[in-house]
Amino acid sequence: MSTLSLQAALLATAQNSSAASAPAEQASSPEQLSQASLAILASGVFILIIWIVRRILRPDVLRLSRCPGRPNRLNPFHVLGLALAAFMVPWALGDAMKQWTALPEDHVMIIGVLAFQAVFLVGGLAVAAKTFRLGLGRGLGLSGRRWIYDTLRAVVAGLAAMPVCLALAAIAKYIIPYKQHAMLDAMAETSGIWHVLALA
Repeated sequence: MSTLSLQAALLATAQNSSAASAPAEQASSPEQLSQASLAILASGVFILIIWIVRRILRPDVLRLSRCPGRPNRLNPFHVLGLALAAFMVPWALGDAMKQWTALPEDHVMIIGVLAFQAVFLVGGLAVAAKTFRLGLGRGLGLSGRRWIYDTLRAVVAGLAAMPVCLALAAIAKYIIPYKQHAMLDAMAETSGIWHVLALA
């Protein structure tokens, strides 16, 4: 499950948490905040508070003087090309699927989002492998030597960032009202394997 999709799902549920007080005969909203979502959000707030306290007590940890150099030939054109490919490939794939398959609109949207993530991930790694002097391992620092430790740190960082993202999204919604993203509607209307893919 990606952090962005989980944050989007939590945001949608937080916006509709007041539905819990609706009459019993009224169908419960699929976006209603669950206990699991609350537990995840609470753990993120707890981790964020610990991180802030540690940074106040040890401000020297934020210094980048001990970080290794990463010589590379990366330029804005690499980033622009990758972004264009990540948007164009899912668009072309979705257009072809609408013409040649009978899949529902929400299923096509889910496949398009997965294609976007795949292109961005694979394309990003390919660009980094070509532009960083020592490749992905020693150049970018993407190695499997400490993959368990690195994965745990990524999970902790994602949890800590979640309440910040939700707070910023709530403030933005208060200032600039917006229509709910179509992907959230698709997540609410799908079930089974398609719901799992929507959260991926």
